[in-house]
Amino acid sequence: MKKHLLSLFLFFLTLSAWAQQDANSILSGVRTNFLKVKDYTADAEIKVDVDFVKIPIKKAKVYYKQPDKFRFKAEGFALLPKRGANLFTVNLINDNVTAIYIKQEVIGNITTDVIKVIPLDPNSDIILSTLWISRDYKVYKLESTTKNQGTFSAQFQYTNHPNNLPAQVEITFDIQKAEIPVGFTLDMESLNKKSQSKNTTGKATVKYSGYLVNTGLSDAVFK
Repeated sequence: MKKHLLSLFLFFLTLSAWAQQDANSILSGVRTNFLKVKDYTADAEIKVDVDFVKIPIKKAKVYYKQPDKFRFKAEGFALLPKRGANLFTVNLINDNVTAIYIKQEVIGNITTDVIKVIPLDPNSDIILSTLWISRDYKVYKLESTTKNQGTFSAQFQYTNHPNNLPAQVEITFDIQKAEIPVGFTLDMESLNKKSQSKNTTGKATVKYSGYLVNTGLSDAVFK
């Protein structure tokens, strides 16, 4: 009996180690794809859906440069969580994380591997994330819990871009935790009173086009 229990324990220990290694190798594949994009510029169309305020569709210019420079240059105001709008949160796919393999799941007709990612950096705002990653190492879905900005999720759609950059990202976020830009006033007290009958979750759909990749963007763009 003791030998049986020991064998069972060793089996689960081996399975756990395999799952850990498998999760790390999947993240490594995502990282390899990600690092091919040194910088990019793209046009974006942003549609924000929030129950209590009407926001027109906005046009924006998006800039990214490794390792973590990201800028939205929009005409007027667009309520948007920066973490979700950034195509990938860098500290989710770097080496300083614990990754755990969970299961396989089909999204649409795409088979994905679901992994949990816990950043080890004590200064990280992200506490825990779940990623759905395809066999060609594209992130199709992301859910994150943060210390200061509530929870958010993002779903990614792709076409045939050679650098695996998405054509659309749909972001769902906690409006009460969202960053409110200067010049836009939101009555949070009134919002709290309505929270029992109103949905305080916002949704933003960002459509990307006209990608220019690895053009050598200057750091001055991000100042």
